[in-house]
Amino acid sequence: MNFSRGLAVALLAFPAALWAQSSASNPAIYVQALSALQKGEVEVAEKLLQDVVQQYPEWAGAWLDLSLIAFRKGQYAQSEEFLLVLEQRFSPLPEGVQIAVQQLRLQLAAHLKPTPSLAANWVDQFRQNVRHQTAVTLGAGYDNNVNAGLRFNTITLTLPDRNVELTLAPNNKPMSASFVRVGAVHQAKVSLPEVDVSFQMQAQARSYNGLPQYGNLELVPQVSLEGAAWGAVTLGMQAISLNHALTYKAPILRWQKEQALPMCKLQHQVQLENRQYAVATHLNSHWSAYKPMLQCERADQKLGVYVQSARESAASEARPGQNTNSVMLGMQHEWLNPMGLQGHRLQLRAEVQKSLDTAGYSYLLDNGNPRRLQNKLALVNWSAPLYGQNDWRWGIGLQSNRQWSNLAVFSQRNFSLESSIWRGW
Repeated sequence: MNFSRGLAVALLAFPAALWAQSSASNPAIYVQALSALQKGEVEVAEKLLQDVVQQYPEWAGAWLDLSLIAFRKGQYAQSEEFLLVLEQRFSPLPEGVQIAVQQLRLQLAAHLKPTPSLAANWVDQFRQNVRHQTAVTLGAGYDNNVNAGLRFNTITLTLPDRNVELTLAPNNKPMSASFVRVGAVHQAKVSLPEVDVSFQMQAQARSYNGLPQYGNLELVPQVSLEGAAWGAVTLGMQAISLNHALTYKAPILRWQKEQALPMCKLQHQVQLENRQYAVATHLNSHWSAYKPMLQCERADQKLGVYVQSARESAASEARPGQNTNSVMLGMQHEWLNPMGLQGHRLQLRAEVQKSLDTAGYSYLLDNGNPRRLQNKLALVNWSAPLYGQNDWRWGIGLQSNRQWSNLAVFSQRNFSLESSIWRGW
């Protein structure tokens, strides 16, 4: 209803109709309040009406007038309270007044909808703003060291009085095989006030021809919270099964934050892992690392240089070598549209890492000296649209990994070649 008209009708009809109250019986202060309303002096009228209900609490008309004034001022909860007092004290109401009350309640209902809880608000915003992304990968290739076999054919044991040379068993030597790989990633991301929330599940399975015992499945679920003030915080889990049996799992906590520089940006990353080996619990450890990366971009190139300092702390005294400290230097370079080929990408990555244990690994190896490791990784990948389409892409990648150690049982090398196709939605 039109409020001003409804107010005037209620103010004029209520005193005359309600229980045969005549204008002659109206308290003087109530008459003053009605006069103020007719002049548009709402604040004055409200003050007078509050005095009326204090001095004459049984004067029903004043309660309705106060409810109408509260509604006009946008105080909808207060207007509802005045109506409740009116109905509880003076029920049954005369028909004309009851109609006026019902009309006012209809208008109040539009303003007194239940306020969703904070959790409900977040759920509604998530459903409305969530964005899904999915990618699948199919790959096939060749690996010349599926079982991480040793680089040398013999190892030397250092005894107190002499050295003994042992010949490796065949199953400790490198085994090569072709493989197929299937991978999928799904991410759901929603932007909420001051924070972005992401849920991601990554899975990949690899099967080797003729070596089924080395087939593996890797799952990495994670959730991230990202805000401009603190960066991104991610909580996840990495789980790996070998030949259908869980062999490794590691809860992961990671923090990342980017810092803008004049020509590039600097990304800081801190990561913590609790590494757990199901079939070799004596190797369990707590791993932590800090990794700053300098990233620079041009129209057709992306360059990243990074350093990582890490420490792997033994979870128990049974871990050989106890703690391991390592430093890694890496570089990655990406060319967009190399040699003028639209949609093509060329990626290079190279890493060198050196590690050192804090205690001797075994008195039978290098006279009990701490283990030293040096890893060199090189990766080249070329990708392009598949048959001129942008939805599907193909790629071919070559990876080489060499590890050297003063302990022969840790020296190995690996070479793999893979061709793959993938699509994102």
